Formats: sequence, structure tokens, C-alpha cells
Amino acid sequence: MHRIFFLLLVCLLTAISVVNAAEERSISIRKKGASVERRLALVIGNGSYPDAPLKNPINDVDAMAKSLRETGFDVITRKNADRKNMFSAIKEFGQKLKKYDVGLFYYAGHGVQIDSANFFLPVDLRSSDLQDGDDLRRDAVPLNELMDRMRDSGTNNIVILDACRDNPFMAKLSRSATRGLAKVVTPASTSILYSTDPGNTASDGSSGENGVFTIRLVESIQKEGLELVDVMREVSVAVNRDTNGAQRPVFDGVLSSKFYFKAVEPSPSPIALPAASPIVPPTPSVSADSQAIELRYWESAERTNTISAYKAYLKKFPAGDFVDVAVEKIQILEQAKSRTDVAAKAELARKEQETAEQSRLAKERIDQERRLKEIEAKALQAEERARLIEERVNKSNRNFELQAKAVEANTVSPMLNFYKKDFEYESNGLEYYKDVVVDTKTNLMWPRNGDIAEKKMEKDDARVWAEKLNYVGFSDWRLPTIEELEMLSKKGGRRPSAWFNSKGFRNVKDSSYASSFELNNMYTKTLDMYNGGSEKWIPKTKVNYVWPVREVR
Repeated sequence: MHRIFFLLLVCLLTAISVVNAAEERSISIRKKGASVERRLALVIGNGSYPDAPLKNPINDVDAMAKSLRETGFDVITRKNADRKNMFSAIKEFGQKLKKYDVGLFYYAGHGVQIDSANFFLPVDLRSSDLQDGDDLRRDAVPLNELMDRMRDSGTNNIVILDACRDNPFMAKLSRSATRGLAKVVTPASTSILYSTDPGNTASDGSSGENGVFTIRLVESIQKEGLELVDVMREVSVAVNRDTNGAQRPVFDGVLSSKFYFKAVEPSPSPIALPAASPIVPPTPSVSADSQAIELRYWESAERTNTISAYKAYLKKFPAGDFVDVAVEKIQILEQAKSRTDVAAKAELARKEQETAEQSRLAKERIDQERRLKEIEAKALQAEERARLIEERVNKSNRNFELQAKAVEANTVSPMLNFYKKDFEYESNGLEYYKDVVVDTKTNLMWPRNGDIAEKKMEKDDARVWAEKLNYVGFSDWRLPTIEELEMLSKKGGRRPSAWFNSKGFRNVKDSSYASSFELNNMYTKTLDMYNGGSEKWIPKTKVNYVWPVREVR
């Protein structure tokens, strides 16, 4: 009886210990499954372009950001970003990514390839700012800027590009730009999904909705149990079907480990008590699931057909069924890359030489145009000098003829008759002609325009001006004496300027007119044509008006 009780007690204790061990193992598994990798995403959508706006990038960004947050991503979002804002977001993303395990970048908007390099177009880019591919390289945001920062972070990286819409700047950049985006060399531990195959364009979708690519992408991300390659394959098939083959997304590259947007949480299996028979450890064998995973990896590497993809396969499956083929593929690609590098260097050297030659020719053309303009300017100056000389000669000849006529007639009348329009009238001994007045008593000739100088000047400048004056054919004008000014003023009575302006003179001012009389080389005597013409001394530097005079010979 005691032996039976003892045996029952031993069995009970053994069962309890097995149950506890199983529970501890289950707890350990659950803890491991709950440790989700840290995820960070940068999502950019540009639609408000001044020259070629897009309808749906902002809607696409909102949908992607919401879906990614629901699958455990921390999300950095930028909408309608200019160039400065895009570079700032990429820099922030690269710095933060070093503290995460998985990085994802999504872009919706205009993109363009220039000489096989991809660029994102910020919303502050205008067609009027671009003349050639160099201007676009300066003002756009290169994809390589993002790829380098993601590669340097050491994370598993996913890049999704919905930037294959039609290039709005093709007309200006036709020599270097190509439709759609160019396929890039995928770095290790990186997977890229294009909204359509390289060189083609994707639809922007209907107004107010999401693009067909983003709709299918969000649907697949929300499904549980789909590995990244399965998501990309499902999106490609669905978009190709929805667009009747007009748009076929493609993907490239593999990650260094499996990635699920929404992994299926394993349900705890019921714990069964051990059987009485001894437990035999299972013999190791390769499961069908492992073979399927390896095959999927290999198919992805073959589609990508890059050195990094085959090396990723060898790292993941060092004893896999395709190891020999992968090694051979790597050797072939490295040899081809070497040949391509040599050809690329030669092409680069040729382009640099061509650019230098174009620059030299442009400089020569500019120099030739500058020299031609200088020659034309000198020719115009020479023509102008010749015209002025001809005018002086003609003027001198006319003056000589007039003086000769006056000498021959020995009288002033013929010369005056040459200038006068009509003999107008005679008043107080003054004869009025077209441009001059002759005082018949003093034989002095005055310009009818009392403000012929048209500006104030210093006394010395006024004297030189009068001596150089050539007016109505006479060049012997001078400043009047104070007595000559007084004589002319007295003819006008109590208010000389009013009388002169009413009797045929013009612009006689109620102000002081300079005479030739000076004091100590500092002052000059002037006559005020107001209230009877009072005399006064003023500094030589403050002469108001000049009224020249000459003797009639």
C-alpha cells in the first residue's frame, strides 16, 4: 500500500515539473515573439507644383502614414516640401535611423532621371528656372542622398517610389532626361519597389482619390502574415491587372532577414503531459518550409541579378542548393562590372573633354561679340565726331558769309534783316527784331530773351560763357557794364521787368543781373530789375542772372 502511494506521488511530482518546464518554455517563446524590431519611416508627398500640379500625392502620403503607424512604424511626414525642407527631412531621417532596426522611405510626386541618375522634384522648382540638365541637378533632390544615409545606418531598408509620373520638364531637358525613373543598383539589405517598371510612367489616379499603386500597397500592408517579397509581388500583380497592363510595379533587392508588416502572432499550443514511453529526440531534417524560403530568396536574387543580392543569399544560406551557381554569378557580374567601369570612365572622360571644348567655344564666341560691339561703338563715336566737325565748319562758313556781307554794305541793316522775321516796332529808341533788340542811340544789341543762360552761375563762369556765346550768328557777346544795364532799365520806368515782358522781351526776371564791374575780385555789381533797377553788390559766387550785350558794328 505504501509502495503504491509512493509511486503515485513520484508520478505526480514528475508531471508537475514537466508542466512547469513547458510553461517556462512557453513564456520564453512569447517574450521573444513580443520583441518587435524598431521601425522608422520617412513619407514625402509633393503635389502643389506651379507648372505641373498632381492631384493625389497628399492623399497617398496620408494613407501610407496611417497604415505604417498601424504596423509599428514611427513616421516622419512632409507634404508639398520645397528643396530645403526635403533635404532637412532626409538629414533628420538619416540621423534617427541609426537607433532603429528597419527604415522605410516612401515618396509620391514628380521624379525624373538625368543621365541614369534619379531626382525628386521639390514644389518650389519652376520650369522658368531651368535651361538644361545642370540646372535641374542643382535645384532637385538626388535619390542617392537618401540611399547613402540609409546605407550608412546599417539597418534593413525599404524604399518605395511612386515618382514615375510623366516628367513636366522633358521639353527643356530632352537631351539628358528620360521618361520615368532609372533602375538603381540596390545596396545590400535593401529592397526597392517602383510604382512601374523603369523608363515608364505611372498614373496619378482620379481627382480626390489615391493612386492605384498606393491603394493596392496599403491593402497588402494591412494583411497579416505576408512577408515583404509577398507584399511586393501581390501589389505588382494587382496594379498590373487594374491598369490592363499599362502599369506594372517592379521590385528589386532582398533584406538580410525576413520582414513582415503584420506578422501572425503564434497561438500558444496546448501543453500535453509526457507519455510514459521515453522521449526520443527527433532526427534533424530539412523541412519543406525551409526549402521554400531558400527558393524564394534565390528567385529574388536572380530577378535582381546583382552582386549584393547573391552575396546576401550566400550569407543567409551558406550551405544552400544554389551556392555554386551564386558564386559563379558573382564572378560573372564582377567581371562585367570591371568592363563597365572602364567604359564608364572612358565615357566620362569623353564628356568632360566635350564640355571643356563647348566652354572654350562659348568663351571665344563671347569674346568675339564683345570685340565686335567695341568696334561698332568706336565707329559710332567716329561718325559723331565727324558730324560735329561738319556742323562747326558749316556754322563758321555761315558766320563768315554774314560778316562779309556786313563789311561789303558798310551798314548793319543787311545783317539784321537776315535775322529779323518782320520789323515789329520802335519804342524809346529800341528796334525789335526776331531774336534781338537794337538800341539805336547807343548802338547796343541785346538778346530779346533775358534768361538766355537758363541757369545761375558764378561770375567768372558767366564771363567765360558770354565770351564763348554764339547767338544769332554773332560771337562777340560780353557782360554789360553797370551803366549799360542802368540805361536799359531806365527805359522801362518804375517797374522795368514788367515793361520789358509786355514790350517784346521774354523772361526778364524780377531779380539781379550781373555786370562786368568787380570789386577786389570778390564782389560784382548787379542791377535789380525791380522798382526802378537798384544797384547792389553781391559775392561773385552768387550771380543770379546773365544778360549779354554786344556793339553793332
